Amino acid sequence: MKTIIKIITIILLVLSNNSTRAQTPITRDYLKSRTWILNEGLKATMQITDTEIIYYINDEFLTSEKYYISDKSCTEESFDLAKVGLISTGNYIHYEKSSCVYIEFVNSSAFKKRYSDPISSDWSLIEAKP
Repeated sequence: MKTIIKIITIILLVLSNNSTRAQTPITRDYLKSRTWILNEGLKATMQITDTEIIYYINDEFLTSEKYYISDKSCTEESFDLAKVGLISTGNYIHYEKSSCVYIEFVNSSAFKKRYSDPISSDWSLIEAKP
């Protein structure tokens, strides 16, 4: 009986650890610290500042847009220019020109995102440039 209780306890600890890790908010400093690859074939990348996401193709400027990070979901709030640069952690990125994405850490040099809320659409993996 004690063995079963130990096994169940270990399983619950592992499951709660994985659940907590998936919920860890992304930080703006983490996003700013790297150049992110959007499409390796097209050599499309993005760099993130405190207030803008800047997009490049072949290392040449393509466009940029204001953003902010939030803990409020895409359905709970729409883009609010007054919040740009103010919030430094969260699991949602709200974009000025486009929609909103839900984001999660994968490891120290990658995150994954999906448009709208966590229950919809497919994940996209965004990796840091080596």
